[in-house]
Amino acid sequence: MRKVFFTLAFCLGLITFANAQSTLKENLSKHVHYLASDDMKGRAVGSKELDRAADYIKKELKAIGLEVVDYPIRQDSLDGFIDGINGFDDDIAEEVVVEEPIEKEIITYNCFYAVIPALNAPQSDKYTMISVSYNGSGVDTIKQYEIISNSANEGASGTAAVIELTKYFKENQNKLKKNVIVMFSGCATSKSCATYLAKHFDKGTIEMYFNLFNLGYLRQPSDESQYEYNVSENIQNAGKILQPILLKDVNLPTSATYDYWTLFPQISISGDYLAEYRDVADSLNYDMMEKIVNQSKEVILAFNTNDLEIIAPKEDSKLEDDLMNNFTSQLLGGKNKSYFGLNLMIGSNKHYYTKGKMTGKAAMSYSAGLFFKWQLSNLWALKLDANYERAFANRHNGRWESNVLSVPLTFMLSTGSRSGEFFLGIGGYYDYNLSAKLEGNDVDWDDFNRGEWGWQWSIGYRIGHFMMGYYQKLGLSDIMNRDLQNMGKIKNRNQYFTIGWKF
Repeated sequence: MRKVFFTLAFCLGLITFANAQSTLKENLSKHVHYLASDDMKGRAVGSKELDRAADYIKKELKAIGLEVVDYPIRQDSLDGFIDGINGFDDDIAEEVVVEEPIEKEIITYNCFYAVIPALNAPQSDKYTMISVSYNGSGVDTIKQYEIISNSANEGASGTAAVIELTKYFKENQNKLKKNVIVMFSGCATSKSCATYLAKHFDKGTIEMYFNLFNLGYLRQPSDESQYEYNVSENIQNAGKILQPILLKDVNLPTSATYDYWTLFPQISISGDYLAEYRDVADSLNYDMMEKIVNQSKEVILAFNTNDLEIIAPKEDSKLEDDLMNNFTSQLLGGKNKSYFGLNLMIGSNKHYYTKGKMTGKAAMSYSAGLFFKWQLSNLWALKLDANYERAFANRHNGRWESNVLSVPLTFMLSTGSRSGEFFLGIGGYYDYNLSAKLEGNDVDWDDFNRGEWGWQWSIGYRIGHFMMGYYQKLGLSDIMNRDLQNMGKIKNRNQYFTIGWKF
């Protein structure tokens, strides 16, 4: 009888433990399905549904043993706090009429936060903040049909992630070097609200904040690479802290864009906006959300436990220039990244005679090769190519054809982002003739130089992965190994139209 009792007790314990240990993915799904449900009607600012969302979040925070502090912020108090330059899809805007949930008077945003103290923290007056906006845009009317705005997904995905991150850091307080503060903002300008709190926080210094949104949005078919980190350049050693974590798993964001888009040190991770209207909660990719949250645990912990090298904010007199630079950066797409790719070229080649009446004539030529571009800064890059050229030329004494290995090195003005860029480059090149024929016969290398060098320039643009441009080579060395009477030196001239593909 005693054995039966203990067996039943053991089985009951296992069942209870299994039920209590919901997976991270299940918890994320549970939060999103509640916050973005039809009953919540998109959680518009000022709505009773947004208050219900706040009550749900507070209940989750209190369940893990945190004290919730209400921090209401008046709308007019956010004046002067920069939240970036926002835009929208004009095609969608023509069809969508947003119903205003409230009058346009000054309102008070329902914001609140909780503090996770670091145990035995050597820097007890310093804080790392995790911030998210938990509201949505309410209900949109599209061709007389009311549909919950996709912003319900956007805010719910980030909110679900921050709730689970809060649980993780509460359970791992012993790993923290600085305190963690989690803030839930009841307004769309989450960055402004977080910056406002940081400026008025009297319990210590909030060094930086971490923001998550759009975590469940994926293109169809799914493209995990669309997730990226956006890091403000105020954190001077951000790359040193971030890169070792991002390089661990190629299925997660493996790079970050560094840009001076805020006066307060911030890190954001986001996915693409969802253009189409879909079922609110079930359209999200919870597997990917789980991966992002797990990676975010490492990223936040790394910044929390490392000393940050924060660049001092610029003087107020330079604020106008900063805003203009930010606006220009947004127009051009922000900072670009290093990458490699493949290029194909088609054009003409000719042998140019420096004196005398005889000269060469251009002939169709083509080339293919690989390249690698190092982005040195927001504007400058270095590009190294390795190309195979099939070059032809019509000389005074017959048709020339050669197989050439060409290695150009280009210093480039390059500005743009992952989605597109413009570039203008100048540099040098070295060509080595693997073989050559003149009128079908192998050339005598006692008469010709195998090696050739000169300068080159290029111009072009990239949209997504596709590249197009123009490239010209001007030889400075002599093709001939000996002078030809009345012809002077003979130099190569190449011009190509190029297409390429960025990997």
